[in-house]
Amino acid sequence: MAFLRASLIAFLLAVASAEGANGTATERSKTELPVNATNAKAVDPVPPIADKTETTAGLKVKRGGQAQGPDVVRILHISDTHSLHRSTGNMPDADILIHSGDVAKVGSESELGDFNDWLGSLKGKYKHILVISGNHDFWDTNWRLNRGHISNEVAQDPAYFQHRITNARVLNHDLAEVMGLKIWGAGWHPRRGDSRSGNDYADIPEGVDIVVTHEAPFGIFDMTGGGHWGSSTALLDAIYRTKPKVHLFGHIHEQRGHWNKAGSQYQGGVEYRPSPYSGQVFRPNGPPPQHYPVEVESNNAMANQPSVDHSWTGVWAPQHIVGRPRAIIARRQPDGWHFAAEA
Repeated sequence: MAFLRASLIAFLLAVASAEGANGTATERSKTELPVNATNAKAVDPVPPIADKTETTAGLKVKRGGQAQGPDVVRILHISDTHSLHRSTGNMPDADILIHSGDVAKVGSESELGDFNDWLGSLKGKYKHILVISGNHDFWDTNWRLNRGHISNEVAQDPAYFQHRITNARVLNHDLAEVMGLKIWGAGWHPRRGDSRSGNDYADIPEGVDIVVTHEAPFGIFDMTGGGHWGSSTALLDAIYRTKPKVHLFGHIHEQRGHWNKAGSQYQGGVEYRPSPYSGQVFRPNGPPPQHYPVEVESNNAMANQPSVDHSWTGVWAPQHIVGRPRAIIARRQPDGWHFAAEA
């Protein structure tokens, strides 16, 4: 598995190097902030009733009354489209579209530009579009960093990815408050490997409704041919601490699936099938513990994992979209928001 991943990375970066020579990012002189910056940037919420607003700790706080959103909100979760976003077909309707990373194959300027253009074509369909970065989105950046084509100061700028994805709100250890929902997200960063983001998730705030990451919480949808991979114990601890109702991620393609909590029991599981000729899913594993606080756990890495498929079928095929966007319905109840993924 490690040899196949390394071979794939070497091939894709060879392609990216040609693009990098023609499209080096414009350098900007910015002061580097820590990866886990706690001075989160505010996201414009639903327009408030005419009154004075103040920004406090990264949130827009309404003084004299808070504008209320609807009682039902439809969320669409996509992830790991790897520059195949135009193969996702007719995207379902929703209020909020969330992409949890790996929008590109290697993160070249041309790949990110095409993804941004695609998002622009969807802006009339979704009220809010939120995106985080994945490990693949920095392959080209890391290649250029290692060759001195861009500075570390530029690449580590917290707004580096936002400058390239202008048709969405990029969450980089930020809290977005939209339609009455509190959505916190953090993705990958330059100079990180592929297996772990390095985030410690200590900055996830209390009272958040939805957490969006690229990696998995340890032990949940993280079983690969080599065991647990691409997951974080720090993230698992943070989820128990902050108790979000929804966790959205991707990264581990062969573990695409979801869990819905009904009462104290989880329903769902791994959905990824390496062979189109078999109904068998890849390494099914049990649900989270009953005391796990999340109501909807969604790994929606939509592209296939070619190396896994080859190990089952003996056939190498180009990467392609095999998953579909996942709709999650939020309903406001007297005791707060509750969520369920659509079948």
